[in-house]
Amino acid sequence: MLDSALIALAISRGKCPVIYEIIDLRVNPISRSIWQRSVSAIDCYVASRASAVVVTARGFLSEYYAKRVAGIESKTLVLEPKLPRSFIGIESRGQPRHPGRPIKISYIGFVRYRSMIESIVRAVGNRGGEFEFHLYGSGVDDQLSNVMAQFANVFNHGPFVAADRRRIYAEVDLSCAIYDNSDPNVRLAIPNKLFESLYYGVPLAVSADTELARRVEMYQNGFVVDPREVDFAEQLLSQISVDRINLAGEAALRVLDMELVMDFDSAARQLSELLCLPDAEPEERI
Repeated sequence: MLDSALIALAISRGKCPVIYEIIDLRVNPISRSIWQRSVSAIDCYVASRASAVVVTARGFLSEYYAKRVAGIESKTLVLEPKLPRSFIGIESRGQPRHPGRPIKISYIGFVRYRSMIESIVRAVGNRGGEFEFHLYGSGVDDQLSNVMAQFANVFNHGPFVAADRRRIYAEVDLSCAIYDNSDPNVRLAIPNKLFESLYYGVPLAVSADTELARRVEMYQNGFVVDPREVDFAEQLLSQISVDRINLAGEAALRVLDMELVMDFDSAARQLSELLCLPDAEPEERI
């Protein structure tokens, strides 16, 4: 989006509005590398010149852009990656969890942090009879595949399509969204797994010191561990019990549907209002 936004600004020359959408942070805010600082400067320039800015997490605005681009709050819309409104008409909510043994732990989606999945696989693999691990998605490299093949209670189901999502969530007891919390983007982002797990009533395991962990603690719909700890996977398993899975699943299902779906009509109105604001020239902070 950064290169597209630069092109749009060059073509528009202020004659038509340019909306800058920010899905993830493009730079590490604490990095001092010339490359990272250059990208940050361009990114902030585009944000300062855009007619409106859309971010997918409030933390991107409050913890990064608001500290670098003066006045950006007045032209920014926070649009979290919630479920589409049509989802309610197509997919019914999940049912309360009633897991037995083994408890089925899962990872659903593209594998980005192999080492963390591998740690969970090994911990679960060594606790056969108590737990199973099920991976649904792509991105499994040879190393992870070989580790998974060592354990009889670990299963790699491979890629899936959107139509499989409800069945998958119905088959598992816990979903993992444990990512590298040394990454500033991970600490601030809100992934759509939060809204999926709440909708289907499946507890979520997440990384400590993240906005996602704060939400999970607020909803009481899961477990928080710190992947910077060597034994974080064992710590996770020690927290999990049938009773705690049941309680977390029930808490998830108490969250109202409308908190989980994206209101595109409201977002469109807010964006229109932002674009109708008098043109102000926010100054880039050096």
